[in-house]
Amino acid sequence: RAGSCPQTTPPPLQVSPFVELRAYLSSEAVEPAAAVARILREQTKPELVLDATNSAFGPALSFLPHGLAALLAQASPVEGANLQNPEELAGKIGLMRRGGIAFSAKVICGQRAAAVGVIVSQTGDVWPFTMTDSTGDLDVQIPSVMVAAAAGMKLEQLLARARQDSSHVLIHATAHHTNSSCAVCLELFQVDTDAVQLPCDHHFHEVCIAKWLAKSSACPCCRRDCLPAAGGGGEEAVHDATGAQREDFIGGTSMFG
Repeated sequence: RAGSCPQTTPPPLQVSPFVELRAYLSSEAVEPAAAVARILREQTKPELVLDATNSAFGPALSFLPHGLAALLAQASPVEGANLQNPEELAGKIGLMRRGGIAFSAKVICGQRAAAVGVIVSQTGDVWPFTMTDSTGDLDVQIPSVMVAAAAGMKLEQLLARARQDSSHVLIHATAHHTNSSCAVCLELFQVDTDAVQLPCDHHFHEVCIAKWLAKSSACPCCRRDCLPAAGGGGEEAVHDATGAQREDFIGGTSMFG
């Protein structure tokens, strides 16, 4: 239903679009996609399962249908500036620590070394944390995420263990939820972003969706009618794209429950 519509939107809530990192030990430097397919098929237990946060710059993992899979390599020096081992990062996910240079500059260093992604380990106590681009003029083309300090230490320890065993660390990174960006302005949600959740479970910045709903009652993502029916209360009758009617509560629940 297009046209002029009342600006009735649910109350804002906080969303935290985390990324899940699964780390596996591999005895061979196998092709990552094939290795992940086998791991999923055989239900192999990962060595580590860690939460990470998307950066506010560069491509988001939620835009990759199957996530990102690659072997892990530690940058030298660990802060990523003036890399001394670029050949070791080529085709892999680079592991770096916070400090020394800007977050986006770290990722650019990895990008120039032909890395396919970068994991930055937090060195302070603030968590969760979203990495932002303080330079504003770098063309970041690979995804990057941050992990908590303890998680970063575990990844470094797993890499050390792999080196002793002449094995490799395989990382499979996937978004916990596809709603990691606002479909109206296309900007990524940062940690604890104030957003609005429509009855179809899609999330948007409050200002963005209010402007959208002033013109159309259909969700920008799924085209479902998301405005309350006339005379409704807390539970609103809404229509899906086929016109079928159902009851949904428009409430403030996190995208992760």
